[in-house]
Amino acid sequence: MVLNARSGYRAHYRASVRQKCDQLLQVVVSGRDLDGQFEDCGPVEIQKTFLLASLVPRLSKVWVCTKRIRPFGGVDDCH
Repeated sequence: MVLNARSGYRAHYRASVRQKCDQLLQVVVSGRDLDGQFEDCGPVEIQKTFLLASLVPRLSKVWVCTKRIRPFGGVDDCH
């Protein structure tokens, strides 16, 4: 069994998340723009199709984030 392959549990989890997002999200989603240092650069509107494309199992990755993004701007360290 290969757990990290396209057919593994991670791929199935991402596919499940992608399907649920496709069902529940509006055409445009509100988000926050972050720069390379994870500083908040303001609000952005993200197309649902762009967001869903980032969840394609063979292309998506999970990144560990050490900062919490506040809903209305700014970031906090999660230490």
